[in-house]
Amino acid sequence: MSEPKRISPLLDGFVLGSQTSEHSGIVCYPAIQEDSEKKYIVKVISVPASQRQMDAMILSGAYRDAEGAMEYYKRVSEDLLKEAAFLKELSKLDGFLAYEDWQMEPITKHRLGYEVYLLGSYKRSLEKHVNQHPMTHLDAMNLALDLCNALSVCRQAGSIYVDLKPQNVFVSENKGYKIGDLGFVRLTARWYTPLPEKYHSPYSPPELLDPMETINLTTDTYAVGMILYQLYNEGQLPGAVDEDTGRHIPPIHADYELADIILNAIHPEADARWQDPSQLGQAIVAYMQRNVINDEPITPYIPIDPESQNVQIPRDEDLPVSHPPVQEAVPEQIIPDEEATIEQLTLSTEVESSAAVEEPETALAEETVPQNIPEEAPLSEPVESVSVDAEIPVDLARIFAKADDLLSHETPGGVVVPEIPEAPDPFAFATEDSIELADLNTPFDPVMEDTSGNVAVKQKKRSGKKFLSPERKRRVKRFFRGLTTLCVLALLALAGFWYYQNIYVLNINSIEIEGGKDSLIVHVVSNVQDKQFLITCSDSYGNMETASLQNGSVTFEDLLPNTTYTVRVEAEGFHALSGQTSEVFTTEATTEIVAFSAITGPEDGSAVLNFTVNGDEPEEWALNISAAGEENRRVTFTGHSTTVTELSLGKEYIFTLDAGSDLSLSGKSSVTFLASRIIYAQNLTVVTNDGTDMKIRWTAPGDIIVESWEVRCYNNTDYEQSVTVTDTEVYLSNIDSSTAYTVEVTAAGMTQPARTSITANPVNITAVHVDDSANNKLTVSWDYAGTKPESGWLLMYRVDGNVDMNVMKCDNTSAVITPRIPGSSYELTIQTVEGISVFNNVSVYECPSAPGYNANNLQESDIQIHMLKTPENTNWSYDNIKSDTFTNQFSVGDPISLVLYAEPDFYLPGTDITVTYVIRDEFGNIIPKYVFEAQENWRSIWYTGSYHYGELDLPSVPDSPGVYHMQIYIDGASIGQTTFTVQ
Repeated sequence: MSEPKRISPLLDGFVLGSQTSEHSGIVCYPAIQEDSEKKYIVKVISVPASQRQMDAMILSGAYRDAEGAMEYYKRVSEDLLKEAAFLKELSKLDGFLAYEDWQMEPITKHRLGYEVYLLGSYKRSLEKHVNQHPMTHLDAMNLALDLCNALSVCRQAGSIYVDLKPQNVFVSENKGYKIGDLGFVRLTARWYTPLPEKYHSPYSPPELLDPMETINLTTDTYAVGMILYQLYNEGQLPGAVDEDTGRHIPPIHADYELADIILNAIHPEADARWQDPSQLGQAIVAYMQRNVINDEPITPYIPIDPESQNVQIPRDEDLPVSHPPVQEAVPEQIIPDEEATIEQLTLSTEVESSAAVEEPETALAEETVPQNIPEEAPLSEPVESVSVDAEIPVDLARIFAKADDLLSHETPGGVVVPEIPEAPDPFAFATEDSIELADLNTPFDPVMEDTSGNVAVKQKKRSGKKFLSPERKRRVKRFFRGLTTLCVLALLALAGFWYYQNIYVLNINSIEIEGGKDSLIVHVVSNVQDKQFLITCSDSYGNMETASLQNGSVTFEDLLPNTTYTVRVEAEGFHALSGQTSEVFTTEATTEIVAFSAITGPEDGSAVLNFTVNGDEPEEWALNISAAGEENRRVTFTGHSTTVTELSLGKEYIFTLDAGSDLSLSGKSSVTFLASRIIYAQNLTVVTNDGTDMKIRWTAPGDIIVESWEVRCYNNTDYEQSVTVTDTEVYLSNIDSSTAYTVEVTAAGMTQPARTSITANPVNITAVHVDDSANNKLTVSWDYAGTKPESGWLLMYRVDGNVDMNVMKCDNTSAVITPRIPGSSYELTIQTVEGISVFNNVSVYECPSAPGYNANNLQESDIQIHMLKTPENTNWSYDNIKSDTFTNQFSVGDPISLVLYAEPDFYLPGTDITVTYVIRDEFGNIIPKYVFEAQENWRSIWYTGSYHYGELDLPSVPDSPGVYHMQIYIDGASIGQTTFTVQ
């Protein structure tokens, strides 16, 4: 395929380029929209990939003729459209890019089948992005989190994505990473679905390259691990497994924690991998919390080389060919121009169709039947047995041409069909009119001789009856013999018919099946004895079991859950069957709870439940909570983890999972938990580190008395020190500053430790200084002891305990924070870009409250603030609006302006001023993204109309409904505040 069909309406208004890729019946073309010059990609999927696949379907017996096979491929094509629609629904959530439109068209030239056209905007794939831009450590972590989030969303929608690879991951404008291609398999279908060959790639789990293996829950997490491994291993995928560890060799540029996460994702054994994207994502988040992730390239930078993959995927040309290819003459295509009439187009199509199937009769005779046709499923289930991508060389055109010759054969002209003469009536006996005269030369019978010498007549004188001639006698004898033969044949026919109806044909009235998840019972209703029947039970993979009827029933056990079985009745001996001879039954689905645990949650009387699932999952889980003396509770949730609160301290609870009536659970579906108070070492920090000794400090939770704390310090080589203390402080000695350490603190009787990591060559902050002399900024500087970080510093700060952390990169030991928010508390944290541990790096600065405005003969108390929806006139002023437009009620998306009113006379110098807007939520918490500074001119604010009125436009408006408080400062001095509501 070199040029796509100009289909309408999908490709109307597009200019298409030459194909960029082709494989397995999939071709991609670049496209440009003529009106907007916007770039697109058109993907064309041929179903089947080649004519040989349809030929194989028919020759293998899966379908009787081309019409049946076409119906099957139509359903396959429609499934692709449904998959595209599913991708579009997912794109409304986070993590996916959808095709903008799609269309299905029948193939009309040279072959049969359908083509699915997918139209999507052009995006840069991860493969191309990595080849042009070096990935940083922070990029890699964001990539992993984005992919895990998208894959989790996909599973929540009931599917698993099985074609994850750099070519299907796209980089958005804000440097986010999204999945943008087909490759979804329903979670409920993975039990009996092998990974389609078109999705085989180096990023697929190795066990799924076996066509007998079905898709498992690690298909997507394995691909994420392979992508991360390649990024941290100079573009190379892992090689052989280390015999000592049973895992792959760690990637070159990943530290030991990250390498452990990656190697768990791509573990050779599927059971040892991350089973859920959320688990892998949580591990990445925990790693980022314990370590500072820099934004420097993963060095040395080597782009991903597709040729370096060590997983070999067979290509079409590598497949064995069972017979020599037959060269076919393809007639030149007649392409009618736009002015062609309908009759001309029709005639052109007929000529093209007939030319495509005409061949000499000898071609069919010389055709060799392929020997490598794959084993097919029973005719009742052809859809599951034939792959769309199977490549089997058979020429269906020859078969159709030969069939047309046979069907169009007519009787040659000029043949005369002779008329059948009327048979003589065998019951017409001789009469007097039929007596024959004797020949003159024939002697008379002596007793009948006439003495007169006249001609004599033969008569039977003794009986008085006329005599029959010898010829008539012979005819009568033949008649009676024929009549006897007819009677015998009729009796034989009646006997044969009776034998056929009563002995040879066995009639089955009905087949009834009942069963559960691993067995089924077959009931056969018939008037025939059981011993004359054999019952077979088979699945779509060819597994079969045969049993005899007993009292009209038979039981099949040890079956697979959620599997479709075909039950057939066969006759023993020389018999034929009539009535219902087969039935289909699907066993119930079951879900195994592999592991189920409960640990103390983040607050007193809470529990965090985690479980691992093997099998189908409901859209929503239910958890039954029971305890002695309490009313049973039931909560619902999604995912594999949930937190239960408000448990009575000291009471034992039983948590039981429930998947609903459609699924049955096996394994560990319940767990027992004792509700208790949380005891956790809080605010674990390294107070000092002089290179040989460290001082570790933490705080106990609330009023809980902890008998003792277990402190453990270790590195990855030969150092480990454990001490038990009763205080919340400990000194650790014999520390080597050039070595990295991990410190864990666990309360007595608890299993959950607090943990902090210490890198080699740490830095101590000895002093932090904040200069607030300027009215609109804070200048932060610091002193330190230790080695200067080569890549610089990071100053992170949050205001008034807000969860959002602002980050500033600094080449030197100082930074400027703007705008300055009066009366706010700043939490300052200093780190290094390289992620080196920094001690004493957290400090708090309280910014003084702002004074009231008092300048230009104007004070804060003289100024009133009014709000209104911004007028459409860009040159608006107070003079051309009505006072009744003032309001504090707005809708989401409304632009907001302010009118300042000052009653006394005041000065209007043309000086530049800084206006600061600070917006807080209804609880007084600062919303950092709605803190703005704007440069204005004092005279311009007031001089547009009556100078007692000033006009300002709010730079940004909250995009969520709620109650908000706004403070306005001019050059660091307050001019007032107001409250407004967004609906």
